[in-house]
Amino acid sequence: METTYYFDYNATTPVDPRVVEVMEPFFNKNFHNPSSFYRKAGEANYAVEVARKQTATLINAAPEEIFFTSGGTESDNLGIQGIVFKYMDKGNHIITSKIEHDCVLNACKWLEEQGAKVTYLDVDKPIAQGIIVPPEYHMEAKYQMQQAMKNAKKVIKEVNDEFAQRFGRSYGGLIDKYRMDDAEYAYVTMGSGAGNARTAVDELRAKGEKVGLIKIRVYRPWFGEEFNQLTKKLKGVISVERAHSFGSPGGILGQDVKSSLFNAKQTPYMAEYCFGLGGRDCLVKEWVAMYERSKKSFTEEKNLPYYWWGVRE
Repeated sequence: METTYYFDYNATTPVDPRVVEVMEPFFNKNFHNPSSFYRKAGEANYAVEVARKQTATLINAAPEEIFFTSGGTESDNLGIQGIVFKYMDKGNHIITSKIEHDCVLNACKWLEEQGAKVTYLDVDKPIAQGIIVPPEYHMEAKYQMQQAMKNAKKVIKEVNDEFAQRFGRSYGGLIDKYRMDDAEYAYVTMGSGAGNARTAVDELRAKGEKVGLIKIRVYRPWFGEEFNQLTKKLKGVISVERAHSFGSPGGILGQDVKSSLFNAKQTPYMAEYCFGLGGRDCLVKEWVAMYERSKKSFTEEKNLPYYWWGVRE
């Protein structure tokens, strides 16, 4: 029997049976034009408005902010042209790429005819886009970049708080902490590895270990003050990262962690691990083993040197 594999769900998908069930009356019974004025049209219009309110509720929006279109092409045109015309007085430069869908490219071409400036990036000829200044102003340009990065910390916090307020879910802002209230030891990591680290924390907690997790959500700008509030009572810090700078004395993340601890005059013991390069898995039991290895050294009042975890001999 021939097996067919479908890889274009990005374009179209089978309709969920639950959607078919809800929509079926509108295909063969109440198929009337919701914009008309007769009674059956009013029933169809009522159904559209109910759907509009339900959709708005799902994303914490106002019903009047929800627009139904006939498909992706109409949606792209509405979004692109709407934004350009709304902010035309502030700037009319559009940047897109040559490999976008025709509905995007055609909308941009039409906007060019209306006076917009469009830059089409060529993926076959990549170029660097950066600050171009004379050498005598290069120092000042880089300083402004650094100040902008520092100021981004405040903006990130504000956006996180606004998102939490609008959608009822917070992702932790700069740092996501887990079971840190009474922790004596903590993993410090970032990225997908934090998932297994979180499970390892639960398993170790079940054994009576006072361990927590600090997940770095935003690596730059660095978050020293917020980080030091979480580490000030720790006996040991276990830095675990899926990255390495060749020739450095330790991990990339680990060096920043050490710098923050030093600047705050905090002296917990420290262990550093490099793990999972190339996407190699690091199982929960391995996170537990890292903790046990690190704590043993901490109780002996020793730091652990940078260690490549799971390297085959």
